[in-house]
Amino acid sequence: LARNTVSEDTGRLELEIDGIGLKFRFKPSDTSYARDLMENVRSGVINQCSFAFSLDYGDAEADEWRINEDEDIYERRINKINRIFDISLVTTPAYSDTEAVVGARSLEKVEQLKERRNSSDEALKMELELLGLVLPE
Repeated sequence: LARNTVSEDTGRLELEIDGIGLKFRFKPSDTSYARDLMENVRSGVINQCSFAFSLDYGDAEADEWRINEDEDIYERRINKINRIFDISLVTTPAYSDTEAVVGARSLEKVEQLKERRNSSDEALKMELELLGLVLPE
């Protein structure tokens, strides 16, 4: 759907590390597969992520293991990723704390742009009518 090596608007993947972990944004390619997937994310059918990566095992600080005594499980903290190979939107992730959502702000922005364009088209039509000019069909 997107790559971080694509220079165009569509199909562009942006990766960012924040205080929680890996964050990504993308504008999917214009395909039926992408539209279907985005609708499944909007509806909540697909709502999590998974990713394939490698660590630099020569770096002792790349990851750490500890026991969570409250839950009686081992937890792994990944501190340094060497390379990310793939990010996927999935129903069953490797890490359950992930989340996939369609950016509501992006959808709102698209709607605002549509409204502005429609209102400016109407304003232009009214102005041309007032001047007695006819719009070409």
